[in-house]
Amino acid sequence: MPAIIKDTVMKGILTMEKKVDLTTNEKSSRTLTVTVGKAEIDKVYGEIKNLAVKQVTVPGFRKGKAPKHLAEKQLNTPYVKAQTMEELINISLPEAIRESGIKAIGKPDVEIVTADLEKEFSYKAKLDVYPELSLEESAYKGIAIEVEKEPDVQEAAVEKAIEFLREQAAIHKPIEEDRGLVIGDYALVDFDCFVNGKKVPEGSVSNYIMYVKEENYVPGFVQNVLGAKRDEKRTFEIQFPEDYPSVLKGKHAKFEFNLHDITVKNLPELNDDFAKEVSEHETYEEMRKDIEKRMAENAEARKRANAKNAAGELLSETIKPELPETLIVEEINLILQKMAESYIRQGVDIFKNMDQETINKLAETRRAEAEKYAAVNVILNAIAAKEGLKVTEEEVDQKLIELIGDAKQLRKTKSELVKSGRIAKVENAIVVEKALDFVIDNAVITYVEPKAHDHKHDHEHEEAKAEEAKAEEAKAEEAKAE
Repeated sequence: MPAIIKDTVMKGILTMEKKVDLTTNEKSSRTLTVTVGKAEIDKVYGEIKNLAVKQVTVPGFRKGKAPKHLAEKQLNTPYVKAQTMEELINISLPEAIRESGIKAIGKPDVEIVTADLEKEFSYKAKLDVYPELSLEESAYKGIAIEVEKEPDVQEAAVEKAIEFLREQAAIHKPIEEDRGLVIGDYALVDFDCFVNGKKVPEGSVSNYIMYVKEENYVPGFVQNVLGAKRDEKRTFEIQFPEDYPSVLKGKHAKFEFNLHDITVKNLPELNDDFAKEVSEHETYEEMRKDIEKRMAENAEARKRANAKNAAGELLSETIKPELPETLIVEEINLILQKMAESYIRQGVDIFKNMDQETINKLAETRRAEAEKYAAVNVILNAIAAKEGLKVTEEEVDQKLIELIGDAKQLRKTKSELVKSGRIAKVENAIVVEKALDFVIDNAVITYVEPKAHDHKHDHEHEEAKAEEAKAEEAKAEEAKAE
């Protein structure tokens, strides 16, 4: 949306009178015909024209300071009219969708019918909606599902959680004795990496806290810095392995290493003072019991999440709704977005060097998965409709606060989502969750022992499909470094 239109919306033209006609097309497609009268057109046109006048440059005057009658002569009238029509659609279409009571999917296909801004403005918006699905109660009520048990909270798990808090509260103190760097130390260092005489930024750091542990670094690095003392500089060379996940893979590199300081980590004692520092509890015993309670609650939440996943799998296998392509594409895009976010957390932008053809191929490999998610979405919407599950204003507000993490921003965020029509996605997420809770609460659940699971292959499919992207990026980065 151009800035001029965004400014207009923010000025307060949030609703408008209009005529809306709804037509049912084939399958899950609907057409909205929206007509806006001259009075509403004039309001929007006036706002956009006023903003455009302020951006006009008139010879002899500073921008925005020329008399209005002179500035208006310089206006690009076709542009202002085009912006007006776009803004009329931006404001009226989300309202028309909500007023018509349809659950739209994806981006509408808009066709302008009448563009006479002196009389009226009308357009048609063709959009996909959630398909109607007739369900028997037996298809979702009282279904039998098997769910893997969650392990009971063990003493060792509690100890591990406490040890994590202890690590977080540890204090690093400079060593007192005059000695060199040893395994287990923490060192404040700088080092620069060079390949063929050229500095490699990806292998160089400044004021870096280094935990001296061999497995944390490329083979040979730690061995070359052991024994170094404060303010000592060293130069050494290393051969990077061929499978090293960086532009440095397979490279012979030279390092210039500078050690500023050596510290050791002092862990706090497990007592009441420690509990007060890392928690809201007054005693260590109270903190420990609270950790046990929270871990038990988390295990219960995971158990319910496992039940929901099992229910979704069963529903998608036994009920086969007709799926609009728009909904499948939305699910594919969401899968790819989550994949990208996962790799970005590992420092890799998998789409950075991908062309559209490669992205399309990757998307196609996730189609079956997306179809399953889309089917569950449609089924749960149908269950919600049949059982009369509604979304309240309070539930929407609570969901938004969870998403944005700031209750003070609720009103602004909600207003923006309503104006853009995206509030429907929030409402859909809530109603889907309600329907899934309804299915679980009415299901016959059998808890079984967990199957042996190889965690190493959790994301095998995803990683295999993204391998080409990673290779492309590494190749590009390597060329840049050279």
